[in-house]
Amino acid sequence: FTECTSSVVQALAAFRKVYPDYRKEDIEICIA
Repeated sequence: FTECTSSVVQALAAFRKVYPDYRKEDIEICIA
């Protein structure tokens, strides 16, 4: 499921740029 995982990480990274303070720690953990 590499393609799916990559898409999710890209989406989270894009989301983080728009909403940098929203659930910051959760997103960091998910991307890491």
